[in-house]
Amino acid sequence: MSGNATPEDVLAGRAPFAVVCGDATAVMEALPAGCAHVCYADPPYGLSSQSTDDVIACLQAWLAGGVYTHGGKGFMAKDWDAFVPGPEAWRAVHRALRPGGYCVAFSSTRTVDLLGIAIRLAGFEIREGWAYL
Repeated sequence: MSGNATPEDVLAGRAPFAVVCGDATAVMEALPAGCAHVCYADPPYGLSSQSTDDVIACLQAWLAGGVYTHGGKGFMAKDWDAFVPGPEAWRAVHRALRPGGYCVAFSSTRTVDLLGIAIRLAGFEIREGWAYL
């Protein structure tokens, strides 16, 4: 099979996998609800400088149903790694998963708390953690 398979090809059984490039939230939102069994994610770790005020602003936005945008730069001064993905991204994953589906998301030890809150606010139950040792 060539590398040109689409998610529709996979869902129809015409291909074993598809590689899709794009914004992960937009790609997940384009998938049918309940089409996936599992999501393995290595999202941005949010390795920017974060003050307590930044965390409070983030939590206030998330709890109000909004999106938080951090103004800093993350790993290697990249904007995309300034902060962990918020609940809006994980809601798209949750919608695409079948009931009982798992999401395994990796994180930095420094920002695992924020990632966990974002995932929990999206509707997931938090289970035992894994760690690289």
